Amino acid sequence: MKSDEELAGAVEKAMRAGEADCSCEEVARHLELLDAQMPEEMAARLRRHCETCPHCSDLASAESHIRHILRRSCCGEPAPATLRVRITSQIAVYRRTTA
Repeated sequence: MKSDEELAGAVEKAMRAGEADCSCEEVARHLELLDAQMPEEMAARLRRHCETCPHCSDLASAESHIRHILRRSCCGEPAPATLRVRITSQIAVYRRTTA
């Protein structure tokens, strides 16, 4: 499984290679990075695609809604790093098996 840095690097490389259009598959692969973990120009590219694609717009909306609920329900105490890794891994597996 690629790290966030590797995924962001792959998107940046694709952008520099002239691949200006974004695919639904690319949006789905990078949804977990939408919370400011990628450079703004890459996030803007994914958002532009979501603005014109109802399916990806729904995916991004659901992701945003889930993150909002999680932030609101947190008690202010940071979760252990190992928990974040486990949850991120489980989400990635879920996305791969349901895509």
